Amino acid sequence: MICFSKKRFFVWGLHLLILFGAVVPISGQNSDQILSEKAGKPSRSKHAKALNQLAESVRYSDPQQSLLYAQKALSEATSENAREEIALAQKNIGIAHFFQGNYDTALIAYTEALSLYEKLGNLQGVSSCLNNIGLILQEQGNYDQALEKYQKSLEIDSKLQDEKAASSTIVNIVSILIYKNEFTQAIKQLQTALEMDLRTNNQQGIFEKQITLGNIHSRQGNYKEAISCYEKALLKSKKINDRYNVALCLANLGTAHWELKSFVKAEKYLLDAVDSSAEINAVEPLANALLSLAKITTHRNDFTKSNDLLLQALKIYEDLGDTRNESLALLAIGNNLLLQREPLKAGEYFIKSSNLASQIGTQTELLECYSHLAKAYAATAQFEKFDSIMELHNTLLSSLIVKSDTTTTANFHFEENASNSNQTKPNWLLISAVFIFGLASLYFIGKSKV
Repeated sequence: MICFSKKRFFVWGLHLLILFGAVVPISGQNSDQILSEKAGKPSRSKHAKALNQLAESVRYSDPQQSLLYAQKALSEATSENAREEIALAQKNIGIAHFFQGNYDTALIAYTEALSLYEKLGNLQGVSSCLNNIGLILQEQGNYDQALEKYQKSLEIDSKLQDEKAASSTIVNIVSILIYKNEFTQAIKQLQTALEMDLRTNNQQGIFEKQITLGNIHSRQGNYKEAISCYEKALLKSKKINDRYNVALCLANLGTAHWELKSFVKAEKYLLDAVDSSAEINAVEPLANALLSLAKITTHRNDFTKSNDLLLQALKIYEDLGDTRNESLALLAIGNNLLLQREPLKAGEYFIKSSNLASQIGTQTELLECYSHLAKAYAATAQFEKFDSIMELHNTLLSSLIVKSDTTTTANFHFEENASNSNQTKPNWLLISAVFIFGLASLYFIGKSKV
């Protein structure tokens, strides 16, 4: 016995409306003419509305099909100057392009939609476009500009008392706070957004908050907790056929298992993420999976395959303008070169990586760049440069320790450990210097045996 959901009937009904019109054609008349006569207004605007609804219904499961529906909606709406549907079609086109990694094209569509919504006085549309533009700026590492867009969007949402829209914007702000290691504020904002989702029964928003909480755990090194969040989000995204977030969760799970040295599980999740991403042309999850797969192949000393995977990921990040992940890919390539005892070439990649990390202000990534660059300078006996980079490294490390924000996720699971947070901290500067000197010494010892 086959069961059909109301949503599926609705989608199929829209398909029939677009393919055949609302009624059976009469001799000498086409369906557009009949719709026009019966409705007393242009039928193409109705077609545009139906197409926009279709574009939204398959947005997460099939971004390419969503794009085709939205483009057809734009054509139909434009022919009748149906401005609300034109604006919505442009926004839907932007969203479809965003999911496929075409950020520049998405930005053009969002800007067109924003301009039209402003002329129409449609504040909800304005807020949505500002949020979407902010997300592109965020993905490209322009965090301050993104926050400006988000703040404007939130002001409108507050005025409209639109909690569902506000929740979506807040979670984007949380992502930036995570990159900046401002976890207390991130958790506070995330809780606010989750409460909004619960009040509005926004199931999509609820499981996306689980992904974000997983990202916080992962950023803090709590990988088991991160895995728990990602697994829950994966189940929910599969249940509603959200294929984009399925790919994203698979990639995140693979990366978290890699960090726990569960290499078999990590590889399985990551290969599944590659397949899932390729099916819907979701390039960001694809690149993330390739980056982590490269680390597994490095662990196996298969540097040729690892470098190939890293170059693929790097190309995607460069095309996206994703500065943060571009920096991480360059760092990984440099690390491979260092392991292959090519410290001069490795240093070049570490410098490029550190420049990008410094540009967008992601201090954790920058600290890792300095650490690797110091190893490269030590391995090539460039001791003045080694001293200089170590000074930068230790200064940054000291500042991160001073403003260390590590009690946020503990509030969820480890409140009993909060009393230990004020204990004397170890001398991280000394430990860091000894560690890097030790690695350099091992390098020279290994080299002398060759």
